[in-house]
Amino acid sequence: MVENNRKKIIQELTKNLFDIKRWPHYQLMFDHLDSIIEKIQDDGKFAILERCYIYGGLSIFSSLFDTKNLDIFDFVPPKSLEENRKNYQKNKLDLLPLSKAKMREAEKVVTTNNLMDSLKQKELYDYIFVPNVLHHYPNPYDLFKICNRALKEKGCLYIFDATLRENHQKPDDFLRFTPDGITYGLESNRFKIKEIFTSNSPLEALLYTTDQVIQYDLPSELLTEIKKMNNLIKEKYSSELKINFKNKVRNNTSFPIAYSVLAEKIRI
Repeated sequence: MVENNRKKIIQELTKNLFDIKRWPHYQLMFDHLDSIIEKIQDDGKFAILERCYIYGGLSIFSSLFDTKNLDIFDFVPPKSLEENRKNYQKNKLDLLPLSKAKMREAEKVVTTNNLMDSLKQKELYDYIFVPNVLHHYPNPYDLFKICNRALKEKGCLYIFDATLRENHQKPDDFLRFTPDGITYGLESNRFKIKEIFTSNSPLEALLYTTDQVIQYDLPSELLTEIKKMNNLIKEKYSSELKINFKNKVRNNTSFPIAYSVLAEKIRI
């Protein structure tokens, strides 16, 4: 029953908030999270680092959990502390009745200045989840170190992030890793990769790019053609969004739009 409820919540979130018809890479995140949470023991200690301030302080991802041993940290990037930068997604909660019923409020607002101290005040964690946040953290290597210190031996860190995104929430959009880059970054900070998944089809990159480009004040004829391409992919070639097409010109090339990674703390 718990698993079925989580799957229903994921269906609601992917339809009404993360809109996988427009951004199919978010299915990658939810599939991986669903798989991880299904295996987690109820007696574990867990934490989520999430940008809850955009939803009135509520944690979207807490709706996937049933355990009470979950600490939620509302991470606010450096330039997003002003009131006019908050709550801009709060109205979306009305579209999420199943999810909203299980969402929890963040216990603490954290920034780059107090995250380490805030985590120190808690017990060590079995899992720390950082979904869709990493590119808003100015120094990700510091974040890896902080999470490592906050985890038990063999505790796990989960990260989902995009390799391709529009520069958004300026000036709080900092760094993006390739799949090889996030692997190197984590392994350099006392983690070993347990699982890493990426989107595959280069069409996802094209779909995402056209989806963002049509929001700009382009010449009307050009805008019309780009919208046609965007609709063509979504309506006629949606199945190709899951195919790992090969580059015919260059070897050792891929075009993932996002990665989802689970890494385990190791002793050195």
